[in-house]
Amino acid sequence: MFKKLALLAMCALLSGGLVWADGGISGSGTDPVLSGAIVQQPAGLHATQTIAAGGIIAADSCGGLKPVTAAGAVSTDATNAITAPAVGNTGCYLLVCNVGSTNTITIKHSTNTQTSTGADLALAAKGCAGFVSTGTVWLPASAMVTGS
Repeated sequence: MFKKLALLAMCALLSGGLVWADGGISGSGTDPVLSGAIVQQPAGLHATQTIAAGGIIAADSCGGLKPVTAAGAVSTDATNAITAPAVGNTGCYLLVCNVGSTNTITIKHSTNTQTSTGADLALAAKGCAGFVSTGTVWLPASAMVTGS
């Protein structure tokens, strides 16, 4: 159920629609028809961040989609692939999605940003991976999903 809701939320954010749960889904945009109880209007899709070689993914969209892209195949910073974990971002969940059409972004596995495999994570074009901050480290919160 969580995966379904996460994918629905991501699709709604990308399309500018509403996100709702705990009931049926019909309608879109400003004219939804709801049979459920929980309705949220997304604050807005954050601008896509272009990652350069050695770049850091900004943790500026906690609780939602973090769109990233790259002009070529790049790797993130080897110490902090995502903004350095701190008390201020404890509990922050990021769904990092490579919205580019061709280039892979390698998220470096390190002390501060860990991956589920213990190795660097190659985030292919149209791929997404979830991370959550404990305040001292970014941990994987979902498996990588690759779009087509």
